Amino acid sequence: MNSFSLLRSTAGLCFVLPLSCLMAQSPAVSINPMRLEVEVSPGASKTVAFEVQAAASNAPERGRLLLSLTDWTIKEDGALSFLPASSTELSAASWVNFSPAAVTVEPGRVQIVRVTVSVPEKTSPGAYRTAVFLQERPPASAPEPGQRQMVVRVRYTVILHVVVPPVKAHPELVNFDVDGAAPAKLICELTNTGNRHVRPLIAWTIRSASEDPRQGRVEGTVLLPSSRTLEPIPLPGVVLKPGSYEASVVVDFQDGSPQQAMSRTFEVLPQAPEVLPQAPEVLPPATLPENKDALLQSSAQ
Repeated sequence: MNSFSLLRSTAGLCFVLPLSCLMAQSPAVSINPMRLEVEVSPGASKTVAFEVQAAASNAPERGRLLLSLTDWTIKEDGALSFLPASSTELSAASWVNFSPAAVTVEPGRVQIVRVTVSVPEKTSPGAYRTAVFLQERPPASAPEPGQRQMVVRVRYTVILHVVVPPVKAHPELVNFDVDGAAPAKLICELTNTGNRHVRPLIAWTIRSASEDPRQGRVEGTVLLPSSRTLEPIPLPGVVLKPGSYEASVVVDFQDGSPQQAMSRTFEVLPQAPEVLPQAPEVLPPATLPENKDALLQSSAQ
């Protein structure tokens, strides 16, 4: 099953002549919001919306964005993966209708896309999900005779969470570690055995006897129901010298439950010096004795 792991993805490279590469002639686009969350009871419907706005420009740019549905999930390492619509167990794609099915983008123009979610009766409680792709239509111009062309298109994604009550998350901070190799990374093992997603807010502190404490706060990737993540979180600007450290994390799952904390010590070892490969030894050319003719005759016998 093919999957794609970018919120905004492009495809296409120009690397062989006479292959020509065309960019779709659409103005830059902003989408607000890029994440929608709606609570709908079984047998009910609800409509939400997002805006598509093209940036102002003096150039006569004009394009067309085609809309479609997709499923998505979060991998254990925190990567976002897209899958065909209605292919996952908690997909809400079959409940969704959107209008319009395509939008024309022109400089400065704002358009509204309405998304209606209709949850079937007797649907089990839980957090369901889908997403809306907005992808540029390729230009209609054909390649010149004898040429091939590759078209680069941009795809935007609006994430949609559909919550069917009653739901409750059961998140837990299971363990964490610090990778001291530059750039330093914080790796938190998080689980959620409930039927609602949460968005963990992670506060971290690193202390040592010889340096001032380093600390920060970062929002982790959404933790889906019945899931586990081991997401490596970069710590920008944190360079750890060899030595002993103490690290602590406090995770607020932002679901009304108490914050969870954990501490541990760790060591950063000196990096082994880089060993460069040695050049092969060059031996001097062999020399023949002065009576070389006698030596050659002896060898021939």
